[in-house]
Amino acid sequence: MGLADTVSNMIWLQCQYCFSCCKQYFPIFNPTKSTTYENVSCSSDACGSIPNRYCTVNVCQYRMKYVSGAISAGDVARETFSLGTNDPNKFISFPKVLFGCGHVNSGITSTSFVGIVGLGPSLLSLTSQLRISLFNKFSYCLVRAYESNHVSKLNFGGHAIVSDPRTVSTPLKYGPKGDLYYLNFCRKR
Repeated sequence: MGLADTVSNMIWLQCQYCFSCCKQYFPIFNPTKSTTYENVSCSSDACGSIPNRYCTVNVCQYRMKYVSGAISAGDVARETFSLGTNDPNKFISFPKVLFGCGHVNSGITSTSFVGIVGLGPSLLSLTSQLRISLFNKFSYCLVRAYESNHVSKLNFGGHAIVSDPRTVSTPLKYGPKGDLYYLNFCRKR
């Protein structure tokens, strides 16, 4: 499970072998055990789209630093990602998703997360990479703060349409530079 973040754009998760890793409840991803994992070369177009990139032995590298103080750095790679559906036994797979395989990570204090799922509007985010498959739609349904018996839900594609009469919703708007989302909050009078 990754922490959904509508401000950031990069997807990353902790990978073996870590020089520095945050504690997590789930096993740390081992790319050597995956048949679909592939590093991104420094000369690829994908590497050129990574902010704060650098190269080591022709493997594209990334560095992310968050306002919270969390950091992640490691290899830029492609992997098959699977998302759950309304049927708990069914998953949909998406090949060659660009992400960061973090070998140096710090600042994430929850053991429930293995990384960050960037949902921002840039080309690197999960929603942008999968936009055609997801009909360019996602919704992020937030529960009231401190309701520990409920969880926020992230829905994609046709399931992103919010229709419950008790739900209050607002569409996401692109910022002037196209790098952030904005919300339109208005009070009903």
